[in-house]
Amino acid sequence: SNRNKTLFLSRVSHELRTPLNGILGFAQLIQRDAANDAKQRQRADLILQSGWHMLDLVEEILDLSAAELGQLRVKHMEVDLGEAMRHSLPRFIALAHEARVELIDRVPDDGSLRVFGDSTRMQQVINNLLSNAIKYNRPLGRVTVSAERMGGSIALTVEDTGIGMSEDQVSRLFMPFERLGAERTSVKGTGVGLALTKWLIELMGGSLVVHSRPGAGSTFTATFSAVSA
Repeated sequence: SNRNKTLFLSRVSHELRTPLNGILGFAQLIQRDAANDAKQRQRADLILQSGWHMLDLVEEILDLSAAELGQLRVKHMEVDLGEAMRHSLPRFIALAHEARVELIDRVPDDGSLRVFGDSTRMQQVINNLLSNAIKYNRPLGRVTVSAERMGGSIALTVEDTGIGMSEDQVSRLFMPFERLGAERTSVKGTGVGLALTKWLIELMGGSLVVHSRPGAGSTFTATFSAVSA
């Protein structure tokens, strides 16, 4: 029954992606044609924002379904964590500013943090961890991203000062479609992102550990095999 559920999610997600791409395409045309009409452009912007968000969710469900079916593949090559962070940060600086959260970057960009993994999937992991740390934070809170070498491994840590979680919530954190603490926040989501993130990290030979306390924030540490200097 679990496999049937996964197959159903995969097929439905595929079917959703086609009309979504059509909606996004026409919204972009409306946006272009409404360059001199502020109200129309605002409406097109809202359609696009919602459409891109939904497409991201569909892609996450497709990835999760592929992982559960054993069909998700990752490459094993050298990835520079510092470079990956440089690609992600501009997008999240704007998101943090909007949420009134301070984003502190302590990841060296000197080529010293090379790990084994998949560059595309590593970007996905970083994006999901940063997104959650900002979304589930509090106004005037902080998100600190750091990385350090520990023997033959490199640990990437994302620490926030958000709402935090109880031990019971942490134990259920990586279960697909769990919306922990949804009653305490207006943040939208499906509970797929962190489950997929953990799966991707493990497929790349790494591990993900979380420490959290209610009201005191959470710390996510992803550890990967380091490339020998």
